[in-house]
Amino acid sequence: MTCLPARLAHLTRHMELMNVRMRSVRTLCVSGSGMTEELARSALTVFPCLSQFRNIYSLSECCGLVTASSKFEISSNDLGFPTPNVELKVTPLFLCLQQLSGPLQRNISDRPILEASH
Repeated sequence: MTCLPARLAHLTRHMELMNVRMRSVRTLCVSGSGMTEELARSALTVFPCLSQFRNIYSLSECCGLVTASSKFEISSNDLGFPTPNVELKVTPLFLCLQQLSGPLQRNISDRPILEASH
């Protein structure tokens, strides 16, 4: 089963109120935004037979999977590893705020309101 954290929170809250447990769900993937530890505990309570609980990151624009946690891992605070077709680059924030070279690139950190509207 795959869902957004908000939908999972609504579902687990309803299942806990109705005292329902779904033992048939073995894999749960959460995507779209961060997941709290409290939500992870609720999900593990209402889906007691989970063998895979994955927090994944994907690009909604192209529906490609970017990262996924390891198989048979149950974790709420780890996005896992990049998939084989992905290369991740981490850029320090101060570099993002500096002027970048190139004819079409502008530094909007000095005047964000003026330039963000262009």
